[in-house]
Amino acid sequence: MVGRAHAKGCRIRFWATPENPVLWQELKDAGVDLIGTDDLAKLSEFLRSSCVDPR
Repeated sequence: MVGRAHAKGCRIRFWATPENPVLWQELKDAGVDLIGTDDLAKLSEFLRSSCVDPR
């Protein structure tokens, strides 16, 4: 689904997903462009902890 959306030049976001780092990782791995959440602090912590230092 993500590949088809990207092939058409569209971004993809799923609405009403659980507030769950395991799901966020699945979405990130799948190439989903936008992860929606009501818990911005928790998502921010997840995204920062999953970043790899390029050095």
